[in-house]
Amino acid sequence: QFTGGAGPQWGGRYVLVPTLVLLCLGVVAVRDDPPVFRRFVFGLSVAVTIFGVVWLHERSHAVDEFFDDLADRPADVIISTNGFLVREAGPASDDRRYLSIGRGATIEGAADVAADAGLSTVGLLTSDSEPAELDADLVGSEQVAFLGVPLWYHFYELR
Repeated sequence: QFTGGAGPQWGGRYVLVPTLVLLCLGVVAVRDDPPVFRRFVFGLSVAVTIFGVVWLHERSHAVDEFFDDLADRPADVIISTNGFLVREAGPASDDRRYLSIGRGATIEGAADVAADAGLSTVGLLTSDSEPAELDADLVGSEQVAFLGVPLWYHFYELR
């Protein structure tokens, strides 16, 4: 169901070792500088770390709220045209069935999978404001936002 590489989720592991090396080099580089400069560099490092922790907290809660909202919708399955979107859900994805469309797949094919599984309703989460032409009845559409990015949620009843 998931497409592409895992860069958005796992890229940070490649930053850890270089960051530690740069930290050691930075400590050695500023050891002979005036104490005022060392305090400034230390304070700046603490400020950047605090900013990162606050950003992670806010982003994590915003993502959780978005997927809680999706879980409250009546669709039997949500089809996402973005292969990475559902990966952001983490454990929140346990409350709902999702299909992600990858390379070579189509919205129509995903809707067929849902119909073949005996499901009767589908939610389509996409960046396209125009509903897809499916073998289904469009019940409604609304714009939603994921971390400030506008998306469209189209709700269908399968025939």
